[in-house]
Amino acid sequence: MWSSTSYTNAMPLPLLCFPYLVLKNILLQMSPHDMVALSFCSKKASGYVKSAIRRQYSLSIEFDSDNEFDITIYRNACPESIGRLDLNLEKQEEVEYVTKWLSNIFVEKCSISTKNPVKSFSVTRFLESVQVSKALSVDLETLDELVYERVFDLDEIIIPGTLRNLLDMNCANIHLYGVISNEDMNQFLRGWYDGCFDKLRRIEFYVNLRWQKLLDGMSVYEDCECKIPIKPLYRMKTIYIENRNGVKASIERIKQVEDMYMCMTIR
Repeated sequence: MWSSTSYTNAMPLPLLCFPYLVLKNILLQMSPHDMVALSFCSKKASGYVKSAIRRQYSLSIEFDSDNEFDITIYRNACPESIGRLDLNLEKQEEVEYVTKWLSNIFVEKCSISTKNPVKSFSVTRFLESVQVSKALSVDLETLDELVYERVFDLDEIIIPGTLRNLLDMNCANIHLYGVISNEDMNQFLRGWYDGCFDKLRRIEFYVNLRWQKLLDGMSVYEDCECKIPIKPLYRMKTIYIENRNGVKASIERIKQVEDMYMCMTIR
């Protein structure tokens, strides 16, 4: 599975006996292949690897087909890739090997993409394994609906979503692609209106706009400061809303995309 280099006449190196700062610098110079291999040597080695790469790396997973993909790891301090795993995982135990490793490391940013349509299960096992602390981008095309169980709490997320997934998010910036129904988005907005999703600062989404259905059950205004009601509602490009905690937001219809593209910004 992994490429290896053979060494002759090499003396054993007690790697884990080095002081932590020295060991950390050594680990940061390792290729992803070596880091994966070392992390499975022992619990102590795994702990050192996780500590060394915590919040210092970004991760990119690109699928070419269901069993062919590559993982690229970037050091956040520089844009160049520090290493890449080109994998062809035909066996389930090999998939589990990689996902187990991913579940034990922490990265700031992760992107998951596809070159060609794949089965959603191929993506889901990685989406649910990756531990990301700040931003996640999922740009993919699947042969069936993507269903995942993760609850996301991030600074930024770009992902296809259903109402079920949306209600499980408490992210600052959310970008949903794929059209979501007015009724489903209304449930999310009413949750915010009732004081939930306190971390939310901006959400972008696509909807076949029906203002009445989208805003059902909420008080909306043409001018939020003066509480001027909207008449008639269907002509409005921007409306204002205030939740039960006194937090104000604007919902804007972006005309450039056939009135389907909406953006809600917390003021």
